[in-house]
Amino acid sequence: MEDYQKRVLIEERELDARIAKLSLFLESPTSLPLSAEDKTDLQSQYRAMMTYSHILGTRIAKFTSGYKVPAKPLLTFGEALVRIKEGARLARLGWNDKDMFVFLVQGSVFTVSRPPLLGIFAEGKVVNYRAHIDIHLPDGNISTWAPSNSDALAEDWYVVC
Repeated sequence: MEDYQKRVLIEERELDARIAKLSLFLESPTSLPLSAEDKTDLQSQYRAMMTYSHILGTRIAKFTSGYKVPAKPLLTFGEALVRIKEGARLARLGWNDKDMFVFLVQGSVFTVSRPPLLGIFAEGKVVNYRAHIDIHLPDGNISTWAPSNSDALAEDWYVVC
């Protein structure tokens, strides 16, 4: 193995250790006092590190014979859906914009008091909203979301801390 290839192996191993530490930190109570801006920055850093680690793993697989790319914390959609139900936010490496992620909105009860429901139901009627998945869009807006065929078959889902 060439020296540069050994360095790539070391780099990937060190990066994956840093990813694990950052992930644990972001999921821990220690991160709660962080400002929203700091959390957003750390989440962006996490996504960039995941992408970089994936690239390193691909490079390593190309220049090593019999080398198995180490397991990454990348998930199938089925695995991602389990994590979404647990309350995690998830995104895909395959999505072009890294400010996008999906999350579960728990079911809730809403008392009709304004349009558009006020034109459909009487004021004061209690409406039960079922749980659903929303997506955070690059412009900061939120929309309801349903997976495309590509999303459902993808194996590049990851937890956004």
